[in-house]
Amino acid sequence: MLKAFSIALCAIFLVSAVSAASLQENANTLGFYQSDLQKPNMPIPPIVPLPNVLTPDAPKLKRSNADKTKVNLSQSDARISLDKNGKAEPPCKDITEKNNNYTVCKFDLGKDKLRLFHRGRDGEILGSFAALEAELLKTDQTLRFAMNAGMYDRDFKPIGLYIEKGKEIKKINHRDGYGNFHLKPNGVFYLGKDGKAGVMETGRYSRLSLAPDYATQSGPMLVIDGALHPKFIEKSTSKKRRNGVGVSEDGKTLWFVISNGRVNFYDFGSLFRDRLKTKQALFLDGTISKLYAPNLSRHDKGIPLGPMVGAL
Repeated sequence: MLKAFSIALCAIFLVSAVSAASLQENANTLGFYQSDLQKPNMPIPPIVPLPNVLTPDAPKLKRSNADKTKVNLSQSDARISLDKNGKAEPPCKDITEKNNNYTVCKFDLGKDKLRLFHRGRDGEILGSFAALEAELLKTDQTLRFAMNAGMYDRDFKPIGLYIEKGKEIKKINHRDGYGNFHLKPNGVFYLGKDGKAGVMETGRYSRLSLAPDYATQSGPMLVIDGALHPKFIEKSTSKKRRNGVGVSEDGKTLWFVISNGRVNFYDFGSLFRDRLKTKQALFLDGTISKLYAPNLSRHDKGIPLGPMVGAL
């Protein structure tokens, strides 16, 4: 009897240890506790779904039939803008810059409707592009593009400022700490009521007391007034998958970029500054970065997401 009890006790201890290790691994994978400026180059972890419940009070992620069926990603699903010559101009395209491969998605706010998404109408966190697409179809709207848009905690809630439809869901975060989010200066991406967008350093955003329709906070800033973040290291060996957003000076054009391989912060920021000519750009996340781009037949899946940006 005593021997059986001892074996059972050891088994419980082992399961608890494995569960704790798995939870920590998942938290690290999400990236918001990490600072990767000078870490050695590590393999990109496999994209696997996190468990639905990471803490006792964690919310359920929204599930839909779209998660179980193959999504039609034909080019006809996306509304395509026209260039100055009247030719079809898909929003997303693949490019190469300094031997690094990226996908760049460009939007004109005079033609394209963008917004942020986090929860469905039933209050459940969406968590995936498939769930977002299904949510929009309920109101006869078509998702043309989507990308993760801001860092989040273990419950998939934003860790910084988050505004949706003019309502502040999460207050701005000025705290110091460890990880990319706290690599100051960090910043805010917002969509204003005037039909213009912005990327702005967090302190500046707070001082201006802006009241946009949509906003998400992340970090670090990639480009600040035309200069790279002062802490970026040109030859850094810390390379990860990354995504970010840059905005034109007039606030009417947006570029969303995701790397299709590992890049360091210096090269990623340089793409926005030198190739896209954006004077303000913000890092959205790394490793977990995902893209939904119908015109490229691309629908990244894996770890559940927090806030997302989408074009309708």
